[in-house]
Order: sequence, then structure tokens, then C-alpha cells
Amino acid sequence: MKLKYSLFFVVAMGLLWAGCRPNEAPSHQLTPYELPTPLFFPTITNIPADNPMTEEGVALGKMLFFDSLLLSTEIKSLRDTPNSSLSCSSCHHPEHSFEY
Repeated sequence: MKLKYSLFFVVAMGLLWAGCRPNEAPSHQLTPYELPTPLFFPTITNIPADNPMTEEGVALGKMLFFDSLLLSTEIKSLRDTPNSSLSCSSCHHPEHSFEY
């Protein structure tokens, strides 16, 4: 009986150890994003070296900017109709330099 519990403990610990190993590398590659800068525009940016801009990150930011489900409840309570859609782009228009 004692051997049975010991064998179970060894197998359980082996499975736990095998499941807790870190992954060797991410399974996907991130595409660096080249920030377009106009002519005569300052080239100094505050992009941290440990968190570079990627194509995937820019696409996610764009998707979240135009998503109407992410606004806080305080802003949603100011709307006239509760079922209307309101996103960041509803007030901050890209064609007007994102000004409010």
C-alpha cells in the first residue's frame, strides 16, 4: 500500500515538473513597425527600448480605438440612448488630428 502511494507521488511530481517548465521561445514573430515621420519633423520619440512598436501592436491599438464596448461606465452614462455605440473615435476624429 505504501509503495502505491509513493509511486503515485512520484508520477504526480513528474507531471507537475513537466507542466511548469517555461516555453523556450514564443511561437510567433512580431513585425517591427516603422513610424512614418513627415519631412522636417523631429525624430526624437519616447518609445521604450524594451517595448518596441510592432505592426501587431499598432493594429490592436487601432482596433481598440474604434471599439465601442471599451468606454467606462461614467462616459456611457452621459449618452442619450444606452444602446448607441460610442468609441474613442466618436469624439477624437482622425481626420481632425485626433483633437476633441
